[in-house]
Amino acid sequence: MKKKLFIKFLFAVLPLVLITCLYIYADPFMVVGKYPDLKSSKRKHLELNEDYVNTEYLLKHYQERKFNSFVFGSSRAALFYGDHLDRLFDNDSTYNYSVALESLFGEERKLELLANLRIPIKNVLVTIDAHLLSVTTNSKGHLFIKHPLVSHESWTDFQLVNYKDVFDFDFLSAYYELQKRGASKEPQNPYLVEETFIARNADSFYASRVKDLAPRPAIQQFESPVIHQEQLEMLGKMAAIFKQENTNYFILIHPLYDQKKMAPRDVELLDSIFDKKRVFDFSGKNELTENARNYYEHDHYRKFIADRIVDSMYQRLHAN
Repeated sequence: MKKKLFIKFLFAVLPLVLITCLYIYADPFMVVGKYPDLKSSKRKHLELNEDYVNTEYLLKHYQERKFNSFVFGSSRAALFYGDHLDRLFDNDSTYNYSVALESLFGEERKLELLANLRIPIKNVLVTIDAHLLSVTTNSKGHLFIKHPLVSHESWTDFQLVNYKDVFDFDFLSAYYELQKRGASKEPQNPYLVEETFIARNADSFYASRVKDLAPRPAIQQFESPVIHQEQLEMLGKMAAIFKQENTNYFILIHPLYDQKKMAPRDVELLDSIFDKKRVFDFSGKNELTENARNYYEHDHYRKFIADRIVDSMYQRLHAN
């Protein structure tokens, strides 16, 4: 009888033991072990958590690279790099700290992390939109949860989020496919890939995106107000750090394809929290948002638009 119970128990716990071993030793999300450089690792892995990868890179390299200028925001902010930004910052030691589906929570906590590490914060570009401003808590799921040093949550909780997702059927299927492939390749810049396609045949590229880049309403639409008490406190903390560090900062409201204008009340609040001349609102109907070919798809404008935005901020700042 005891033997049968033991066998049943063994069969019951065996899958748990195997998956736990897989999580620890295969480390498919690369969050258990320590690696020299997650950004360019050739080790087999599934899609990684950008917040974790970018924070680990910063921690390993900020002293050596002497970062003192930063870009915050969602995947749209990844477009802000190069000569145009260097001129705006009068600096070439910039770290682009953008991550997919960034939040106000993430931006405020990352800025706080820099201050706590006593990293110089000479220049900062903070990119925002209504959705980003609306999120004031940690993100969910292994792909988007914030690095523990950013979230101030425990490493145990962080690991549990990753560990639980290993039990998902989609994970097991993806991991099986991963084993059939070779080592992971260094990811290409998706925007450079898109620009290559556009350069080859722009008409064909945009013909395939007709539904995604659908016509917008003729009358100006507005976002609902999203800045409430929690947002005010987080934005106030960011403004205080900028003042303490004497930071040359810029608050950029994205020119999104939907052409919705940031709620006037929210813009007024941003103007009151930060230096009004450093809040740049490119949302709504304007020359940047009018042409569908200024976008790769609904969510991301093109690199040359990012450069035009930076040049516009530079000119406005130095006009007086």
